Amino acid sequence: MYAKIAYSKRHVAPLVLMQAHFKAEAVKFVLTILMFGATLVFFKDLSVAGLFGGFFAAVSGYWFGLLIKN
Repeated sequence: MYAKIAYSKRHVAPLVLMQAHFKAEAVKFVLTILMFGATLVFFKDLSVAGLFGGFFAAVSGYWFGLLIKN
């Protein structure tokens, strides 16, 4: 979804490309919130702490991986 929105415009000004990336990030954020909401609604026996803990562990692992320089 992100790539479809962010890279839909080609050969345009850098400002337009940045606006497309910001729009794609906003859509990704809203979809993440909606998917968490749907998960919490449809899976009643779910460990909420485990769900969010796993999510934050995966996201922080990704970002720390980007920070590591070889």
